[in-house]
Amino acid sequence: MNVQRVSKMAAWCGIWLMQSALADGSVGTGSTNTQVCVAEKSERPFFEVAFDFCTRQLTYGLVDNREPVMAAKAAVAWHGLTFDCTMIFDTTKWGEKHGGYGNRKGTYQELAFGPGYACAVSPDDFALLPTTVELFVNHIYEYHPRVNARNGEENPDTRFVNAGMALPDLWLAPILAAEFDIDNECGAVYVLGDVGHTFALVKAAEGRETDPLSLTLCAGVGLGNAKRNRYDAAFDAWAFKDIHCSVSLDWNVTDRLAVSPYVAVYEQLHRRLREAARTYIDGEEHASTQVVGGLALNACF
Repeated sequence: MNVQRVSKMAAWCGIWLMQSALADGSVGTGSTNTQVCVAEKSERPFFEVAFDFCTRQLTYGLVDNREPVMAAKAAVAWHGLTFDCTMIFDTTKWGEKHGGYGNRKGTYQELAFGPGYACAVSPDDFALLPTTVELFVNHIYEYHPRVNARNGEENPDTRFVNAGMALPDLWLAPILAAEFDIDNECGAVYVLGDVGHTFALVKAAEGRETDPLSLTLCAGVGLGNAKRNRYDAAFDAWAFKDIHCSVSLDWNVTDRLAVSPYVAVYEQLHRRLREAARTYIDGEEHASTQVVGGLALNACF
């Protein structure tokens, strides 16, 4: 799955270009710096690029790849319309040994892309609103390179519709978003609730729009419907899935360039999901708790 899911549904504590928090989104494992690259009200298009290296790839807190992956992202926004693209690269032969999709070392194993729409509504627009509300919706096509079916490999494409909202101006800023699989696992639904706060460690001086150094803390929980859990753990019931927290140290080199090392921790809440997490990789057994570290580079222009 897509890099929002590279620590999937990680606590992003903000919406990448106000619309990537869920979809494939995945190397989405740390928090995206929300002080830089905030979509500007401008007649010109707004662009964002990012690179993310993380120690393993997760989806809903379950292992997709226990070895390091790299993600490259690009997005454009104009008058609320958005288009983003994420490419995930394997750094090892994991897919051949355990992933069931062949050796993709040094090349991409997933390409996710699609259009969306995002907007922000403030009390200036509607007096009854107590705070600014950010809304987004998008459609993501998740493409995987062809595999050798004769060797038992499979990695089907799929599509998602994602929708969500955030309250970015609150001290403890919440995000609520939902992912709907409309293709390969049609009918599977994942709902994400996150909260986060950014602490300024070094305040912005005159001439700077962003704080040079800040610390972002996030925490959240995921919920899956019966079909989502049937695919992930072979039981038909709605259940809370992963609970997660993350910390990101955001160094804003300039107002438009940020470097962010991060750490995120995941655990499954439901007993059946914890059991599935331990045996998610065929022939192996691991702890259900997952710890992911990474380094993200974010730029906008």
